[in-house]
Amino acid sequence: MGHEGGTLLKIPAPKFRQSALANPEMLIAMLAVVGRRLYQSDIQRLSYVSQDVPYRTASTLLQWAAQYGVETQEGIRIQLRTSRRELSQVVAASEKSVDDVLTILRRAGLVVTARRLFVVTDVAGLRRWLSERAR
Repeated sequence: MGHEGGTLLKIPAPKFRQSALANPEMLIAMLAVVGRRLYQSDIQRLSYVSQDVPYRTASTLLQWAAQYGVETQEGIRIQLRTSRRELSQVVAASEKSVDDVLTILRRAGLVVTARRLFVVTDVAGLRRWLSERAR
C-alpha cells in the first residue's frame, strides 16, 4: 500500500500543448488518467445519492487507506494530512455528521483520529461494518 514518489514540474501552457502534439503517447496516457478520474468521480457522486453519511465516510476512509495508506504498528496511516472539515466536504456532509461517524468508528476500534490524521486500525473490521450498513 501507499503511493510512489514523483517529481512535480511546472510547464507553461504553450510549451505543454506543443509537447502534447509532438508526443501523442503522452497525450493518450494523460487522457487515460483523466478518464479514470472522471469515472471514479461519477461513481462517487452516484454513491452519494444512494448511501448515507456513515457509509460514505467509512468508504472514503477505506479508499484513502488503499490509495494513500502506509502500514504502521497502529494500522494503515492515511498520508493525506487532511482535516475533518476536508473529509466532510469530500463526503458531502456536515462536520458534525462526520464527527458523529468518526466517534462511532473510534469506539468500535476501527479507526484512530487526531488533528489532520486518520488511521484505519482494522481494515477487515471497517469493511464488515461498511457491508452491514449497505444491507
